[in-house]
Amino acid sequence: MTIITPAPTLTLANGVTMPLLGLGTWPMNDSEAAVAVANALDMGYRLVDTAENYENERGVGEGIRKSGVSRADVFVTTKFNRKWHSVDGAREACEASLARMGLDYIDLLLVHWPNPDQDRFVEAYQGLVRLLEAGLVRAIGTSNFKPAHLQRLFDVGLVPHLNQIQLDPYHLRNDLVDIHRAKGIATGAWRPLGCGNAMLADPAITAEYEGRKWSFAKEACKTKWLKAREDSLYQKLGGKAAIDAAVEAFYVKVLADDRVKHFFDDVSMDKQRRKQKEFLSAAFGGPLPWTGKDMRKAHEGMGLTEVHFNAIAENLVNTLKDLKISQDLIDQVVAVALTTKDDVLGRAKKAN
Repeated sequence: MTIITPAPTLTLANGVTMPLLGLGTWPMNDSEAAVAVANALDMGYRLVDTAENYENERGVGEGIRKSGVSRADVFVTTKFNRKWHSVDGAREACEASLARMGLDYIDLLLVHWPNPDQDRFVEAYQGLVRLLEAGLVRAIGTSNFKPAHLQRLFDVGLVPHLNQIQLDPYHLRNDLVDIHRAKGIATGAWRPLGCGNAMLADPAITAEYEGRKWSFAKEACKTKWLKAREDSLYQKLGGKAAIDAAVEAFYVKVLADDRVKHFFDDVSMDKQRRKQKEFLSAAFGGPLPWTGKDMRKAHEGMGLTEVHFNAIAENLVNTLKDLKISQDLIDQVVAVALTTKDDVLGRAKKAN
């Protein structure tokens, strides 16, 4: 099974953090959802999105229990339908979803649609506020609410933590996104890359890079991203293959250096090499962001001194020289490494 890097997180207005990437479960049935959720969580996904209308909440709950992941590490989003658009109805809907999934709380509960024809979505959201106060949910929001629907909430002092909308390269929804930014509402996107259509092959918003396909919200984003890769130290060093090779050669030197090799006595070197490759790729401007621990936490309690840091830097420079890297690029690598020095050594950062 392929293991993915955990998605970065977003902090909602009430301080709750949620992953930026998750598994959508429509149109799976219970059996399909149970298998998909368990597999996704074991792969590294940490957000699962379901709804009463999907009729698969039981399967979602089963998948969470079957996975090897603690409930506290899974972010569960669900939604309730128009039948429950009242203060008391929201409570009934929440309790029914909890029972179907076999959970004690919901991380994010949304009003699935505003259904303006019955005009009870404000009462439904007021019910969500009570559920938040009761501790049955950690965050609350809306789904498919347009500007006019959100304004009705604003008029009575209600601001969702998140509004989940159709948002993809063909549906940019700038009117809604602007409102969300102004009000501190997180934007959730359902089906952000379409659904089995030509969007994923549209050359205006896709690019091949290092054997992977990348998709973008619009062509200008693609152009900017490719230019950033072209100008990056990552690309100048030779990309992923070159950085991977440098890390392998670097640890051969480090593990033979009596000044620092003892720091790795109880370390899984396979994991260490993998994490180092990911960190350097991100630090040098590669395509993927760093999602691991920050440098201060990663080196906390190790007892590293400036002598040790300099020894490691010396091994890095010698490795790059052995690989025939130009002095100009070596200087750039060293400059990046020096930006981590205070964190690695646990020192207060110097004022600019």
